[in-house]
Amino acid sequence: MRGSRWMKTMMVNGKGDGRGWSRGVSGGGSPSSSRCSAMKRSVHSLSIVWSKLAMSAPFPPASSSSSPNRSVRRVSASQPKADEEIDLMTDENVHATAVEEQKTVRVAIIGTPNAGKSVIVNRLVGTKISAESAKRHTTRKEIMGVLTEGDTQLVLCDTPGIVAERERGQYESTLVRSPWESLVEVDVAMVVIDAAKRLYEPEHQMLIRLRQMQDTEPERAPNLFLVLNKVDLVHPKIRLLDVAEHVNKQAVFDTTHFTSGTTGEGFDELIADLLEEAKPGEWHYSSDARTDLSLHERVEEIVKEKIFQRFHEELPYKIQQKLEEALENEDGTVVVRHTLVVQTQGQKRILEGKSRLKLKDIEKEAAEGLTNMIGQPVKFQLHIKVAKP
Repeated sequence: MRGSRWMKTMMVNGKGDGRGWSRGVSGGGSPSSSRCSAMKRSVHSLSIVWSKLAMSAPFPPASSSSSPNRSVRRVSASQPKADEEIDLMTDENVHATAVEEQKTVRVAIIGTPNAGKSVIVNRLVGTKISAESAKRHTTRKEIMGVLTEGDTQLVLCDTPGIVAERERGQYESTLVRSPWESLVEVDVAMVVIDAAKRLYEPEHQMLIRLRQMQDTEPERAPNLFLVLNKVDLVHPKIRLLDVAEHVNKQAVFDTTHFTSGTTGEGFDELIADLLEEAKPGEWHYSSDARTDLSLHERVEEIVKEKIFQRFHEELPYKIQQKLEEALENEDGTVVVRHTLVVQTQGQKRILEGKSRLKLKDIEKEAAEGLTNMIGQPVKFQLHIKVAKP
């Protein structure tokens, strides 16, 4: 059992500068956790051109001497050719660490909408893989992130927000899978709570359900890490002590962390404690992998984020996306053509804005996001199509 480090740290630093607040644990014990089920998944991009979208390393620069005669490569967005598929678990790009020395830990990240789960996942893996937005329910399906440190690999699962019981039926019917289903497949569940606001019905019901799982199904319940997020918005900092004590009475948490997805506060300590939970086991992904998302899924996440940031009401939830093609020119510039499918001409006009200015802004921001992601210049061309009745 770990000691109550968070209590001592907060009392020492109670004058509000925030330093030293990020690491800590409750004094409670931990329930038994189920072993992470074996899951080897290959990450397939649309072509070799795009294989590094799933990795941390950027593409070689356009002027690289290793590829002086780069030609235009056109990529189908729907069905990659068999000889162009990239298996990130192949021998040539995996075993920097011998298999017998490898350790893994699988982590589910759960919480209510807008607690900052996606920001935390992006911060942990070191690149943007999940759309970030102030709107509820931006994440509609699980998104996998990967972080490999030394001999240990963390597999992080960003889940849709947990809502109040009265909303569950209609809301969860729109999801690929309920966020609760992920808990029986992981070693650790990071429970993310927005520390800058009051706890309401969804948070209390989530905590009750977690405690019920610990009491009635201890063999299936994962270890719980409490992550009080957005601490940069909490003043005075001593308020965090009350929140931590209250939440730790509702369920049994192994550790309590204080983080800010915006500033990065508390993440070194959080990663260190997650690594301590690892058990011997072969890695599921390459040491360079950052996600299991394909090219079109990563493009969709970037475009979705820009749409959710710019448009209101129900419009963002009604838009479908389709990656048409991607090609790389001789100068190393990557051209992406992407289509948004809407239901009415009115929705199309709203998205385009006057003189297509809104659409041009989305194109520019999406191009910047992809350029940062792959390390090569990207030209992003966005088109809008009205679905046929």
